[in-house]
Amino acid sequence: MTAQPIEGPVTLRSQGRSRGPAYVMPDTSFAALGVPAALRSALDRQGIDAPFPIQAAVLPDALAGLDILGRGRTGSGKTRAFGSPLVELVDADDEQPSVLVLVPTRELAVQVTEELALLGAPKGLRAAAAYGGAPVGPQAKRLQGAHLVVESQGTAVRADAHDRVRPVDGPLAVLTFDAPPLNLFDAAMIAALQAAFARP
Repeated sequence: MTAQPIEGPVTLRSQGRSRGPAYVMPDTSFAALGVPAALRSALDRQGIDAPFPIQAAVLPDALAGLDILGRGRTGSGKTRAFGSPLVELVDADDEQPSVLVLVPTRELAVQVTEELALLGAPKGLRAAAAYGGAPVGPQAKRLQGAHLVVESQGTAVRADAHDRVRPVDGPLAVLTFDAPPLNLFDAAMIAALQAAFARP
């Protein structure tokens, strides 16, 4: 069987090794990629029975715990590509969230949270969002007992807001950026993130 190139601008970098355009086998299945049965069932309930190209490219390394940098078009399946490994890394008995996903907007925070909630349901995982422009009290209540937290980047770098809604007080296992801004790794942005996530 000849491997076919992924359609569209999808690239993959894993643990510092640039692979350029990714290639996948046309008949790749979630099982062949190493996706556990419970997670496959969650995907199947959403009507997803075969991986999108970016998922096929990302999942093996991500499930193995490697750092991943992927790029794809809107609607290419990126959320499930990073969300599926995230729910596998989390233990339902954890008392503090160990996964934090940073997104650029409130709308995307809600969308990603809903997707993570569906993927994590078979393991009893809860996902919650924190974002600006909404009352702090209800958000703080939703964050209690959450295993996976999705936060808007604007909220993350505003120290005053983060002090009032601090989603992660313990050590992070995974930090994920979904659609990061171009200035994410500017010195000022890095300093702001370090200050926002500094432990008391």
